[in-house]
Amino acid sequence: MTLQGGDQLASGARSAKFSTAAGLSSFEDDLIFRPEIVAEKYGLTQEQVDRWQADRIAGNKIPNMKTVAEVAEAELENGGLVVNDRRTQYELSSSVEVATEKENKYPVPEYTSFTPILDRILVMRVPLDPNHEILEDGSVRDKRTKFIIPAKYRQHSNTGIVLAVGNFVVMGGQRIDLDEIVKPGDRVTFGDYNSEVFPMEKEKVLAMCDTLKINYHEDEQGLRIVRIQDVRGIETPINESLPVEAYNYPEVSNE
Repeated sequence: MTLQGGDQLASGARSAKFSTAAGLSSFEDDLIFRPEIVAEKYGLTQEQVDRWQADRIAGNKIPNMKTVAEVAEAELENGGLVVNDRRTQYELSSSVEVATEKENKYPVPEYTSFTPILDRILVMRVPLDPNHEILEDGSVRDKRTKFIIPAKYRQHSNTGIVLAVGNFVVMGGQRIDLDEIVKPGDRVTFGDYNSEVFPMEKEKVLAMCDTLKINYHEDEQGLRIVRIQDVRGIETPINESLPVEAYNYPEVSNE
């Protein structure tokens, strides 16, 4: 004779398995007749229980689900991890909505090249020695010997080429146009720790370099915004019509 329900528990079984309504899983049966125990029995949050109830009321098929005790028992018997997917059908079947790009109400304006304001200048750092190159971690490598000077032992570069200048500076109570002091294409020495890192898209920097006919120098940290008061000295290209000759360093052969 097969024992049922409480008879199984009385005979020493670990749990009593009662028959459920026809066509209903144990989990769905609990949702209908014992909703107050579902969260604790199956290890669900109340929000998940509410979603399963909504699916049930909507007429969706409710699969069976292992209880917390059954999962623990399986883990002990198998000696491994048993994965029990407790997501709702809504979470399993919901599709990702494709974002549609909205049309702009107004046309996107085009902008001129970046120009610093007031007494600031835009500087691209360059190595003073053409045989040195600054690596990504801040260290310096000699192109000829391949010798690398670690960043903490080197003197940080504070030399750069001016890409753009601001409007004016007030000195001694007088307003002086900034381009009377420094011009794009000049090489300046400045206080590196007083400068402000200014990231800019590489394409824009290349366009500014092409306009000034100067070589582009990669700097992982970005350009610098420097106040004219922090500039220590200025070097102007000797040939104003060909500033490229002043800063186009010759390639160094490794042979």
